[in-house]
Amino acid sequence: MQKHWISYQGQFFEDKKSGFGIINFTNGDRFEGRFDNDIVNGSGTYFYQNEKTIQGIWSYNKLIVS
Repeated sequence: MQKHWISYQGQFFEDKKSGFGIINFTNGDRFEGRFDNDIVNGSGTYFYQNEKTIQGIWSYNKLIVS
């Protein structure tokens, strides 16, 4: 999740992404899922521009269970 992003729609807590959100990346990919303290953490789905998807559990911006 270290890619450059262009937009975020979702919940914030103390000016940080927290709760459910959708983030769009400059390369056309997007992520929909849980954020905690500006970090992807919890369940979510990564949608590649080529229509491939990865659904699973994320911890500290990395996929740990798919």
